[in-house]
Amino acid sequence: MINNKINKISALIVCYNEEKVIERCLKSIAKCVDEMIVIHDGHCKDNTLDIARQYTTKVYEMKKHKGIGESWYIEGFNKCKYNWILRIDADEYLSIGLQKNISGLMENKGFDGFSFYWPIWNGSQYLSTKALRKSFLFRKSKIGFIDKFHYPIKVLGKIYESNYIVEHKPLYDNWSKETFDKKQKVWAKLQAKDHLVPIKDREILNLTYNKLKKEQEFKTKLYNFPLLIFFITYVLYFKNILKNPILLFDRGFWLVAKHQAMYSYEVAKEVKRLLKK
Repeated sequence: MINNKINKISALIVCYNEEKVIERCLKSIAKCVDEMIVIHDGHCKDNTLDIARQYTTKVYEMKKHKGIGESWYIEGFNKCKYNWILRIDADEYLSIGLQKNISGLMENKGFDGFSFYWPIWNGSQYLSTKALRKSFLFRKSKIGFIDKFHYPIKVLGKIYESNYIVEHKPLYDNWSKETFDKKQKVWAKLQAKDHLVPIKDREILNLTYNKLKKEQEFKTKLYNFPLLIFFITYVLYFKNILKNPILLFDRGFWLVAKHQAMYSYEVAKEVKRLLKK
């Protein structure tokens, strides 16, 4: 990779039995990053690690299976030695345009993180390419995070919203009702249980304990009203239309809005149930 010392990139992939998709991811980043860190969540039961070792020696099979990839992020960040971190999942991969231009993006010293379009894939085709964004690339010194289920990586600085794409093509329809019932409802229960773990018992990186505690307490109060959570999530998602009015006519946008509102509702409903026990 042609890169100066300041802009070298460490890629971090946390995975679990991803032999069917991980090589696609690794190929897409092989010439774009300066090191790859692959962390496997517990004992590997397929060829994921063998495939990963064809691309990097920095492959770690963790002794414990946590079932929550975010639980390994801070350990992964600590293993990354370069100034920038590309955090990517095994079923994601860089588009050709991003592969060619990722180094150029970081030449702008005014930004500490980059978000990219994250298309909506139904197992056979994209339903939308502009409905979702996701942050993938971060200046290591500007990462804020807490070991919490589905907690987004915070950029403690300015984010550049790039028009490049990070492809996301799982081998199933990630947005179907069947997937929601089978996968997201399970995740919602895990997130609800995890939400109630005290902040003092968590690993924190570059974030303030008191602020996180207040955030948790506020969410806990709101979770007593699942329907309110549903509508708040739905309405908040509309702010994306202000940035990009064409989303008003984007079928994928409305699908995601509904999906995320339903997921938030399931989390709130489970938190409320757990608090009554």
